Amino acid sequence: MDRTVFAAALALALLPLGVCADDSRTKQVDRLFAAYARPHSPGCAVGVMQDGRSLYSKGYGLASLELDVPIDPARTVFDVGSLAKPFTAMSVLLLEQDGKLSLDDSIRKHVAGLPEAFAPVTLRHLLHHTGGAGDYTSELILGGVGMEDVAGADDVMRVLARRTDLTAPAGTRYEYSNTGYFLLGRAVESVSGKTLPEFARQRIFVPLGMKRTRYLQSRSAVIPGRASSYAPDGKGGHALVTSDWEMYGDGSLLTTVEDMLRWAAGLDSGRVGGGELTTALQTRGTLNDGTRIKAARSIVMESYRGRPIAVSSGAWAGFIANQLRFPEDAFAVITMCNIADADVEAIGRQVADIYLADRLGPVAANQAMPAAGPDQGVIGSYANLEEGVAGTVSAKDDGLWYVDGFLTRGRLGLAENGRYRIGDTQSELAFETKAGVPAAATLTSDGYVVRMPLVRAPSLTASALGEYEGEYSSDVLAANAMLIARDGRLTYTGRRVPSMPFTPIAPDAFIGPYDTILRFSRGASNEVIGFTLAQQRFGRVDFRRLKALP
Repeated sequence: MDRTVFAAALALALLPLGVCADDSRTKQVDRLFAAYARPHSPGCAVGVMQDGRSLYSKGYGLASLELDVPIDPARTVFDVGSLAKPFTAMSVLLLEQDGKLSLDDSIRKHVAGLPEAFAPVTLRHLLHHTGGAGDYTSELILGGVGMEDVAGADDVMRVLARRTDLTAPAGTRYEYSNTGYFLLGRAVESVSGKTLPEFARQRIFVPLGMKRTRYLQSRSAVIPGRASSYAPDGKGGHALVTSDWEMYGDGSLLTTVEDMLRWAAGLDSGRVGGGELTTALQTRGTLNDGTRIKAARSIVMESYRGRPIAVSSGAWAGFIANQLRFPEDAFAVITMCNIADADVEAIGRQVADIYLADRLGPVAANQAMPAAGPDQGVIGSYANLEEGVAGTVSAKDDGLWYVDGFLTRGRLGLAENGRYRIGDTQSELAFETKAGVPAAATLTSDGYVVRMPLVRAPSLTASALGEYEGEYSSDVLAANAMLIARDGRLTYTGRRVPSMPFTPIAPDAFIGPYDTILRFSRGASNEVIGFTLAQQRFGRVDFRRLKALP
């Protein structure tokens, strides 16, 4: 028998799937997914595995509202977004194991067409999201390439070819990057001489028996069992969400819950590359200054109720998915949904609470901080206008909370040395005061430290707001943008760019979705001449003003 066929048969023998245990745990899990089991609703599939065997596998809701097709955990195929990244990382590690590359190679050694700015960026940096590579998805969208447009690898490479710098020097901070994993996928193809889909099929999917897993290489491909995806339409119903993008490495993986249970079992057993590659996949990264970050090679390593966990999540075009593994317990929960607002990470942890009730510590053990928080004198908005980082401290019944549009959020509790932990995350805030008045907050998040001065939004008249209206152009994005004053705020529009509202946050500065900040510059006569758009993961892009609106 061929070795790969034998390995696939062994995988299936070790992991009988489609099991729904008839006990109290089944009823508890059903209650967690009750909201998705309603008539005419998109839904979710969930799978639970321990010691290489399926404990629970079930679908809730519909894979297609149009065709009234129910979700089946064995047959319904979901786009799992960034859950593709661990497969790209494993492919790179397999090639390193084969002796065909080094993780300390510059990405430019294996990917042609990248500008000089990428010279210091290594495969190791990209695996840990510390390469400063940014996020091509934002660049494409702001450049006028909508999700419904046909786009692929060549479009990404054209965007990257215009880069003159990184979002941060390589190895200096953790910054989640779709671009990095897209480039790693290209490196796999360059080194192996095969497409990433073919390499992953031969070295990972076939050995693990993942028969329904594949990459979406063409928008026109017929995928048996493929689910449609949806988002709330704001009217109590659902809107269909689609994407015609064809690039992969960072995403575009189509799979089922039961195939992902096979992947989880394979990691526990070391069936792909041996146990050393599972360990390598779960090894946390280190910044240039020696700071360890929670990000391993595409997997976040944390703890939950006293147990180590390995977390991977993905979201794209209405699909959202989560893989939660407890490596020391050989336990995993896979959750996939075709409705954009499903909280798959929270519900996955609730499923783990049910099955690992006798192993997990108290709920409070994951928070590890006293209730005491800072004085209410620190309430206010804070922002680093150059970095595109902002957050607000506000009062709630149970204390003070920090909330932002991108990084993290939670109740503030005393940590140490005058710092405050944000919820049950590892992120912390430290406050500066001048003459007893708050002046700034410093956010420390996974090795990334950014100082955010206190900001106060100016009150702008319609005439003052109109000063910013006009048509602007970016050479980096090769695109124009229009800013229009409307209802006390600026609306950013562009070719095929959804309208984005921006509200004043500081003099000559506005904040929009995902803490995107527009910071305007003025000329010698105090006229507005351009702006810089800044956002975490995306970096900074300059726009010059072409003309004002009449």
